[in-house]
Amino acid sequence: MERIKLTPLFDGLQAMLKKENYKPKLNKAYQEDYKHAKDFLLSYRGSVDTFNSYRRDIERFLQWCFFKANKTVKQIKRAEFEAFLAFCQNPPVSWIATTVEDRFFEKNGEKIPNIKWRPFVVKISKTETKSGIEPNKKDYELSEKAFRALFAILGSFYNYLIQEEYTLINPTLLVAKK
Repeated sequence: MERIKLTPLFDGLQAMLKKENYKPKLNKAYQEDYKHAKDFLLSYRGSVDTFNSYRRDIERFLQWCFFKANKTVKQIKRAEFEAFLAFCQNPPVSWIATTVEDRFFEKNGEKIPNIKWRPFVVKISKTETKSGIEPNKKDYELSEKAFRALFAILGSFYNYLIQEEYTLINPTLLVAKK
């Protein structure tokens, strides 16, 4: 079984705006990626729902880059991006939760990452819940709509990084042409 210590990277919008954002302990190679991702996310502060969607997918991507692929955002090419997409369609069970968990809790005025938080959550219908059916991590499935949103969000993220002169390529364009 794969043992990767997952930790949320980004706090909620209000905490980020108030500079109360949790700052993850990342190695130096990933700190610039994190800073650019944070700035990108804050550019969507006009809508909490949009911010949350973008945070979810950017965070999944950075989690995969940093903790699974051991690569920076700049190092991601077409093949790696395709591997990430395949990963999202079938993430390891250790990356999946059966309930939505808070990202952080406060202890002595300090934000502490919630060890129960996971980047992916398996969901079941209300009818199934009322029938006593429990969610099963092995039943996780990324919907077509969620897949298209993930692809679009990461395409937008890479366009932002190009405009910021942080990277030269957008791997989503290379995959889309395929």
